[in-house]
Amino acid sequence: WRSCRGLSSLLIDTDLDENQEDSLRMIVRSGDLLLSVVNDVLDYSRLESGNIDINEEPTDIKSVFHLVHRTMATKASARGVRINKSFDRLPSLIKTDGSRIQQILYNLLGNAVKFSRESGSVEFDVKLLDNTQANKDHFTAADQVIRISVKDYGKGIAASDLANIFEPFNQGSNGTARAYGGTGLGLAICANLVKGLNGTISVDSVEGEWSEFVVCLPCIIVQPDPPESNVIIDTTKLFRKTRPSGSVMDRRIMFSRTESLISIQSIQSECSMQSECSVQSSCSSGPQQERSRRNTPKMKRSLSNQVIADELRILVVDDNMINRKVLVRMLHRIGAKKVDTAENGLEACNKEAEIPYDLILMDMEMPVMDGLEATRKILSRHEDSKTPPKIVFVTAHALDTFHAKAVDAGGCGFLTKPFNLKKLTSVFNSVDMHLGCRQVP
Repeated sequence: WRSCRGLSSLLIDTDLDENQEDSLRMIVRSGDLLLSVVNDVLDYSRLESGNIDINEEPTDIKSVFHLVHRTMATKASARGVRINKSFDRLPSLIKTDGSRIQQILYNLLGNAVKFSRESGSVEFDVKLLDNTQANKDHFTAADQVIRISVKDYGKGIAASDLANIFEPFNQGSNGTARAYGGTGLGLAICANLVKGLNGTISVDSVEGEWSEFVVCLPCIIVQPDPPESNVIIDTTKLFRKTRPSGSVMDRRIMFSRTESLISIQSIQSECSMQSECSVQSSCSSGPQQERSRRNTPKMKRSLSNQVIADELRILVVDDNMINRKVLVRMLHRIGAKKVDTAENGLEACNKEAEIPYDLILMDMEMPVMDGLEATRKILSRHEDSKTPPKIVFVTAHALDTFHAKAVDAGGCGFLTKPFNLKKLTSVFNSVDMHLGCRQVP
């Protein structure tokens, strides 16, 4: 399905009539649902075997909750469901695994939206509690606890099903599985993840009226590092502070935020003939840009942000022919001209010995020679080089252990299957390949 997903993302950006586009989107949705079922089964089997990656690090917990709310609010609106949020006095940084908290919340909110009445609402509340207000015996290592509540006003859960609701493959009554689909693994996965985060999860419900799931997680507050430099909030002051005093110098001031357009206009009016200055904005907004975006044909619109420089040499390494074709077509779509392919790591090593590639998209698991070994061999030839090729690993595995292996081998990026144009462009930005890119006028 991952290869089909990639081809679909390319096809959906072409000229299709309404029926064709609708059919293609249904294919994508059905495939995504199938992939979700498979991932649920794999996740649960890993959790049951104790093979769970919990990566606790300083996390901007407010951003995690706001991101989840924005994402789920968009999906809920398709059913006319509103997600009301309330985030009360949260710390900025805590030590936890943000990605696992997201996984838990996407599951709980997804269920809440699914079981809500149409045009109904879901309550998403997050509070910071003292140890004495939570389960004090459980949270002995934390002074405070984050309490997360997700409540929907839908069909509710029968009292007889509450005791086993976190058991695998439990969807309550048989009618629930038929009416709403799913694997019955979501809540079991949540319960295991919460346990891995040293938290607790509980449920309360009144059948036919509402259901509320409550997750409590230890809150170990992390103090942010002190700022390394002073930040100038007033962007117009930035220009004035750089004005020369008796010396001539070339200056270029870059702004990346939409609101800076006002500052740019103000600064440009202050630039004089004696002081040559280039004032640029990297944001694409405003009425003129918006009109241009709306008038751009769909097939070209996705290309209007950034295009790879023609001279960039790229090698795609994958043992699957369809994956190679999908990646090559995507690279061509975003402007790449010089793209070669290899079927395994050994072939990639041989090609790289003859051609100086700027970027290599390397599959991790291949016959003959895998991507990790090939990467080590290639980079060992460039130990004294100032411009070794940048190697991005392409894999279906999203586990932290695979990320660690990729970094250890010398990879500088990670592209997870199924990939699309947005993911591919994001990878180019993350590994600084945008330095070899040009903006489209």
